[in-house]
Amino acid sequence: MQTFLRYCVGLDISKDTIQACLSVIDQTGRVTVKATSKVTNKPSGFASLLTWVARHRKLDLPLNYLMESTGVYHEAVA
Repeated sequence: MQTFLRYCVGLDISKDTIQACLSVIDQTGRVTVKATSKVTNKPSGFASLLTWVARHRKLDLPLNYLMESTGVYHEAVA
């Protein structure tokens, strides 16, 4: 039986958009992508991102958000 440890949401942030990837990691370190999405880099997009994550998060596991800080475009979502 496969035991999952946590979810991760990776964010690739640009001036206008945020690309998101939801993945789950198991006890062997294997990462499986569960879903991807693209939202606008503004407050309405942040709300959409949270709704999207909640819809695709099927297990009650810890959740980590990861992002690369490029320029100042990440500051609002952070």
